[in-house]
Amino acid sequence: MSNVTFTIGEVATLLGITSKTIRHYHQIDLLPEPKRDGSNYRVYGMTEIMALKKILRLKQFGLSLKQIKIIIDSDNPDELTRVVLNRHADNMRDRLARLQHQLEETTAFLSTNNTISDEHQVEPAVSSLTIFSDTIKQHNTGIADIIVELERDVLPQLDQFNWDEHYEPFWHHSGKLLVDMITDESLFIFWMERYIALSTMDADDLQGQQWIQELSHSSARKMIARSLTPQIFSMFPEQNQHQIIKLLPSLLFASGSPLQKRFFVVLLQK
Repeated sequence: MSNVTFTIGEVATLLGITSKTIRHYHQIDLLPEPKRDGSNYRVYGMTEIMALKKILRLKQFGLSLKQIKIIIDSDNPDELTRVVLNRHADNMRDRLARLQHQLEETTAFLSTNNTISDEHQVEPAVSSLTIFSDTIKQHNTGIADIIVELERDVLPQLDQFNWDEHYEPFWHHSGKLLVDMITDESLFIFWMERYIALSTMDADDLQGQQWIQELSHSSARKMIARSLTPQIFSMFPEQNQHQIIKLLPSLLFASGSPLQKRFFVVLLQK
């Protein structure tokens, strides 16, 4: 019985794989080449079949062929198998945790009417709009209300980026500074109400175009521009602050209507 041999096709059928798979294992030196018969065909005995069964067993665990080759070529395959599988199990647990989180996110998304283009589907850890407006409200309710109206869609988008622990106090200080920067409350609210109203006007609306023209000559333009541009605070690391200063006007501009975009360009012109 020890001399019984099998063809590559017979071995493939016995193990539920293909002859191509076995040839591939030979090519990558995972499985040693067997002897050949007088017609130069490979002939397989129980040694090769058992080696193949070991490879397939390790493959069932999800190990790569590279990992399996390292195990098989080692001096103590059984010991190394446990080491590799322990590490592999830890990696699978991590992947399962990530998959579980992704499943929960997907399920939550499907339970709503949101679209993939919605800007703030995930509840952020910090709400800059809440901090900003609450800080301003302590000093001036009118300005706080107009800020909420102006930035209710923009600041939640900003919250979605990756910020450090200084993000929350930054907006607290920004709220205090904003109140100090606005030297004429009524004029600030007047122009911000116009800006908000532009969102409902067509791009060629004559009234909206006139407002933008008036803004370009208004003495209030620089005051409004300064108040809507975050400032650098020396007590915080500057890297994230620079990012906020770049992102906020970009988000405001991107979310604006055609007339609001023109208003913004005039507002921030030198």
